Amino acid sequence: MLSKPEDPAQLVAVDWLMRSLERARGLTERGIEIMLIISTARGMVGLRALAACAASLGKRVRRFCFGAGGLHARSRHHSGLGGDSFTNTNAGRPPPRPIRIPLFR
Repeated sequence: MLSKPEDPAQLVAVDWLMRSLERARGLTERGIEIMLIISTARGMVGLRALAACAASLGKRVRRFCFGAGGLHARSRHHSGLGGDSFTNTNAGRPPPRPIRIPLFR
């Protein structure tokens, strides 16, 4: 997961670092996917540029996630709903488990 990307250069830098680590470990190049979590106004404004950059990276980025609770909490139009109740789309289901990938030994 890459949280709060605002500029395609950030995505390119992360891809470069991950490709270096994948090569060093003998893993398939761009075999590890990145999910972008867009949660700032700048990220929303730059969404087209981020999507174009993501498309140029092959299958590295296959998902975008929108952190609406964070955007909502920082906006001037706060309705009084809690951030959790605003973004809870998994009601009744357990949260997804994170997967840890050791990059260094």
